[in-house]
Amino acid sequence: MFIKQIVLSWVFRLGALLLQVLLFLLVSKRLVGDSLTIYLYISALLGYFVLTEFGAGFYLQNQVTTSLLYKKNRMLDYLLTIIRNIMIVNFSIALVLIAYIFFVDYSVFLLGMALLFASSGSSIIYRYLVGAGKAYLIPILSFSSALLSLFLINIHQSNDLSVLLLFLYLPLIILNSCIYLIYIRNNVSPSKKKIRFSRFFTKTKDYFQFMMIGVLVTQLDKYFISLREHDIDFYLLLSRILMFLLSFYLMGIQLIMPRLRELYHLKSVRKGLNYIFLYSGIFAIVTLICMLLFFILDDSLFYNFFPKLTIEYPTLIMFIGYLIVRFLSDGIASYAAVLGHDKHLKRIATYQLLVVVILSVVLVNSLQSFTLILPMFLAILLGIPLLLKRIMVKI
Repeated sequence: MFIKQIVLSWVFRLGALLLQVLLFLLVSKRLVGDSLTIYLYISALLGYFVLTEFGAGFYLQNQVTTSLLYKKNRMLDYLLTIIRNIMIVNFSIALVLIAYIFFVDYSVFLLGMALLFASSGSSIIYRYLVGAGKAYLIPILSFSSALLSLFLINIHQSNDLSVLLLFLYLPLIILNSCIYLIYIRNNVSPSKKKIRFSRFFTKTKDYFQFMMIGVLVTQLDKYFISLREHDIDFYLLLSRILMFLLSFYLMGIQLIMPRLRELYHLKSVRKGLNYIFLYSGIFAIVTLICMLLFFILDDSLFYNFFPKLTIEYPTLIMFIGYLIVRFLSDGIASYAAVLGHDKHLKRIATYQLLVVVILSVVLVNSLQSFTLILPMFLAILLGIPLLLKRIMVKI
């Protein structure tokens, strides 16, 4: 039964990712001009919304597991109250943005931001499901919402970005809210005691700081690209492609993670590192071949989906280089976390942030958009030997 759940979970997870790629391509194909630029920019900003958990995600997940294991019902009530209030904060921000849209000034960009806040606020529910041993429900929810979005977009042949955004995000928001109301609320009741959230967040502030540094290292380019008035669509498209590819890559890392933990306990750290190098290398080669086919060898496929965009080859080459070092860096960082190097990861990420900020400020006025990838490329490249140095201590 357990093996069956794992297999089904990975099937639905892969299906959900493929559906999200298909949805992205379908929506992009329907949009032109400013609508396409706005959609690409909203999609590129998704990376910032991991911060809407306020660093509480893994703490909640671990505490839920402990509370269920030892039947600490009071702690579960307390944790549910935290989840509920984090959701309320995110939904409140979404409602404020919607009120501004309707009563002050309509903006499709703000509508996209409101939907992102509402959907990401619901993601804290996933932490509860993982902690409660119901992680297999998450890919089923993601797959169902993506399938429903695909159905709505195909039924309603609209080119209006506002309508398409609603079709993309409302199914996910509704399904996650239903899980909270039907499943979680039926199992646990929110605590009626006054909760000191300052005490709670002191336990999660280190993780939140690490998350924020990591997001800035890999997402600060979205701010600098917004300062440009033209030629940003292709760059934003590459940013969204990066997010899809990293999602597939991290799926594989999760699959080999139990083996990496086993090797760590067997004191075979170097063998675990070889696993990371081999997996990252294979994934990078397959990705490189696919991108060459999509962008260069048969660019008719690219122009079929993005007829108004122009392939910028210097930016594409720089992006492929960044992609390769990013795969390797994320794999090594995941392994370093298994080995207990959390403090060192935070310190290395801080160095990387300084490199990104300094170089981005220097290069922001450059005429070429590929120079915005250069600071991230150099920062991530700098981090790889520092990460390896820490891991070698365990060998």
